[in-house]
Amino acid sequence: MIRVHLLAIVAAALLLIAPTAARAQRYTLFSGGATGYDIVVGNNASESEKNAAKELQNYLKQVSGATFAILQSPARGRHYISIGYNDLCSRALGLSKAPDESSDAYTYCTKDGNIYIYGSRKRGSMYGVFAFLEDQTGIRWYAPGVTKIPTLRRYRFAELSRSSAPAIAMRSIAYHNTHNAAWSAHNRVNGNPSSTIKFKEWGDADCFWSCHTTGVFMPASEFFAAHPEYFALRDGKRIADGQLCLSNPDVLRICTERLIAAIRREPAYAIYDLSQKDNQLYCQCSKCTAIANRYGGQSGLWLWFVNQAAREVKKVYPDKYVGTFAYQYTRTPPRGIRPDDNVVVRLCSIECCFMHSLEGCTDERNQRFVNDLRAWSEIAPHLYIWDYVTAFSQYVAPFPDFAVLGPNIRTFADNKSIGVVEEGQYSGDYGEFSELRAYLLARLLWDPDQNTDSLAHDFINAFYGSQATVAGKYYDMVCALVRPDVHQGIYPQANAAIYTDGFIDRAITLLSAGVRAARTTEERQRMEHLWMAPAYLRIRRDYKRAKADGSFDEFFRIASRDNIQLREGQKSIDDIETEIERNGR
Repeated sequence: MIRVHLLAIVAAALLLIAPTAARAQRYTLFSGGATGYDIVVGNNASESEKNAAKELQNYLKQVSGATFAILQSPARGRHYISIGYNDLCSRALGLSKAPDESSDAYTYCTKDGNIYIYGSRKRGSMYGVFAFLEDQTGIRWYAPGVTKIPTLRRYRFAELSRSSAPAIAMRSIAYHNTHNAAWSAHNRVNGNPSSTIKFKEWGDADCFWSCHTTGVFMPASEFFAAHPEYFALRDGKRIADGQLCLSNPDVLRICTERLIAAIRREPAYAIYDLSQKDNQLYCQCSKCTAIANRYGGQSGLWLWFVNQAAREVKKVYPDKYVGTFAYQYTRTPPRGIRPDDNVVVRLCSIECCFMHSLEGCTDERNQRFVNDLRAWSEIAPHLYIWDYVTAFSQYVAPFPDFAVLGPNIRTFADNKSIGVVEEGQYSGDYGEFSELRAYLLARLLWDPDQNTDSLAHDFINAFYGSQATVAGKYYDMVCALVRPDVHQGIYPQANAAIYTDGFIDRAITLLSAGVRAARTTEERQRMEHLWMAPAYLRIRRDYKRAKADGSFDEFFRIASRDNIQLREGQKSIDDIETEIERNGR
């Protein structure tokens, strides 16, 4: 945990003070380890609001040294911080309408020296508490185990007033950081992996249940032998490893029954998936083809199928949503059919260039995607984006997409996207800048107009300790790899045009010095994980040199020590090492 000692004057600089503050009365929240304030949270508050009160008490104690009592009602003669929308809040502020319970928006403000923090009972009030701590004391939750907590001697304020709502309603990040419920809540990530959905004290999560589920609902191992007609017809033959035959009424019936059973079995999710397997072997039978032709392509056939299942789900679970993919061969929007009002379309950007923003890129892949995005936004009542933020073919290699993260999220928000999942290194820890990316994405999914470089360097200064300058220079070097005329997707190889031998040499020299100069074991390991990125490129591009200078052996020593996932669906680390040894690259 990082602690920063600041003079009292710095605290004043953090305040959000109204223009008339010079004439307004000023109040002291704490001074010299003492406070005249209590925290008030009613007995009928939600679990997340009660937990937020404890969090506020804990962090204010660490910041100020003062103990803030948690009460159910104000104490006579003392000021208070009220958490949650309640009678106390509504009377003081003259509010007549409770916050929208479907929103994560929050407000914190002051009246007569008291502080009111409120939003929806599920997460809004809790997010308001965390935002208050960030804005007014400078606390940052960078990564699990890496939190900046300034120490302030005094905090004074006149008037505070801030309201904020997320650009994206459902915010999910597939990095290992998001398996930590506290980190996710502190950084306002509400679409955590399913393992965190049970944590009511953190407001639960609005999770999307599973994906590629037709292969789960109707596996070939269960059905193909007896019912090959349930499966795709390809070149005149039914195949077990393709998609289902969606025009078959039994396929619709079985998928619908099993989808409803999944909702009954795991009722805590917001959206339940009914989508294609992860291949493009769609059914070519005459009935499927006729439906696809009627509705403008394979996306029309899928939507025809999913809409029918969603209508049956609505009869039993009117508050649940059914999600499906607009992915690869189903990405182009259909004609003459729209998603039902309880259907969520999950549009995937897998084919795109990620070195340039979606709307600012000259590559036709991005132009086609933006056209599809705009068309889906016109017909889909609920559009959810599946985006990609790492190199899946080489997790540890540099992937200079930082400049596009905010603009792309802004594009999604501007096209009425209700949710975004940012798929990073979901299958392991210690990807290239993985902790940094998780933090940046959390911040940008709430507000994509923030300065990414400023956020990144602030994180780097905290996370890399004594070697923050080295790590910051390396980050800038990675960002500089992007060139206007070089486009790159999510499956680059080490010989991709975005990498140069000069970059690799400079980066290895820089980061090797950082590893040697690290002052703690933790710092050294974090710098080693950065060093692995250019070292991996050298190993794959110049195997003989990597063997001669020792970077090959050092790379695999670290990879084995930390069990680092090198690529999606990898073999064991030893197998990859042997493969490179055998092939010489």
